[in-house]
Amino acid sequence: MKTGRNATTIGIASCALAAVAVLATGNAPLRATAAQSSPSAKATAAISQTQLVAATASAEWDTILSNTIHTPNKKDLFVDVSLEAGLMTRTMAASRGGNKDTSVAKAEVRVRCMIDGEMAYPGEIILNSRTQELSATLDGLISSCFIIDENGNVVLDEDCVEPEEIELVLSTMSAHSYNFIYPDCGTGVHTFEIQTKVVTETATQEGEASALAMVGRGSAAVEAVRMANDEVIELE
Repeated sequence: MKTGRNATTIGIASCALAAVAVLATGNAPLRATAAQSSPSAKATAAISQTQLVAATASAEWDTILSNTIHTPNKKDLFVDVSLEAGLMTRTMAASRGGNKDTSVAKAEVRVRCMIDGEMAYPGEIILNSRTQELSATLDGLISSCFIIDENGNVVLDEDCVEPEEIELVLSTMSAHSYNFIYPDCGTGVHTFEIQTKVVTETATQEGEASALAMVGRGSAAVEAVRMANDEVIELE
C-alpha cells in the first residue's frame, strides 16, 4: 500500500470545502488591549470574524489568536477556546478482476494554548478529526472486452478490462470548544497565544485519496481566577 502525507490539493477538494465555509477576509482579529501600565484585569478575549487558516493539506503550529492580560497577584488562568473546524476527505477505490482495493484519507485540526511561551494544561489536543476508509471489490469494465478465440468461443480479454471506480467525498464544518488551564500564574502582564496545526495522511493501493483541513472563525476568552485552597490538578 502506498502511503503519502500532505496530499495534493485537487479542484474538487477546494470546491467542496469552500462550499461549507464562505468566510470574509481582510479583517484583523479583534482583541482587548492590556499594556504594562494598564490596570489589572479579570478577563480578556481575542475574536476573529474571518477565516483563520485556509484549506490546506498541512500546516505547522501557527498562532491564530493572541492577547495579553494583567494579573495583580498570583492567579490561575482559565482559557476557553471556540473555533470552527472544517474537514474535507476524498477517497476513490479502483478495482478489477475481483481484487479488493482500499483508499484511506485522514484530516485533523490540533490546538494548544501557550501562556508566556509555556503550554497550558492539558497540552496539545485534537479539536476535530476524521479518518475515511473506502474499499471495493469489483470485476471491472468488461462490457467491451469480450472476444472470440480461435475455437469460436466467446472469452474475456483480461488485458482490455479497465478498473471500476467508486468515489466518496465528505466535506464538513462545525464549531468546537475546549477549556485550557494555566495554574499559578504570577503577577504582571502575560501573553496568551492560541495555536493550531493541520495534519493529514493518505494511503492508497490502486485508487486515490486526498485530505484537507481549515480553521474558520474563532474566539478565545481568558479569565483570571483563584481556585479553591489546596486544589490539586491531577495529571496522568
